[in-house]
Amino acid sequence: MAAGGTYPTSCDESPWEQILDYGIDRGTPYIVMELLEGESLAQCLTRLGRLTARDTAHVLSQVAQGLTRAHGKGIVHRDLKPENNIHCL
Repeated sequence: MAAGGTYPTSCDESPWEQILDYGIDRGTPYIVMELLEGESLAQCLTRLGRLTARDTAHVLSQVAQGLTRAHGKGIVHRDLKPENNIHCL
C-alpha cells in the first residue's frame, strides 16, 4: 500500500480510519493513522453493560468488513479488541 492510502471513515463506507504514513524506523515497522474521536466499544460496553442483538450484529458487521478489506490488501490487524474499536452505532 502506498503511503497516504485511505480507508474512508464514514460508517456508510468503511469502518477503517485513514492511514497517513507508514515505514520502518531503525528496524521497527510503524503505521501513522488519523486520530479518531469518539467512544470505543469497551467504553460503550462499560456504559451500557451490554449491546442489543441488533447493535451487536452491526458492530460485528463493521469489524468483519474492515478486516476483510485489510486482509485483501495484505494487512493483518494484530491487536483486535474492544478498546481499539471506535464504533458507529
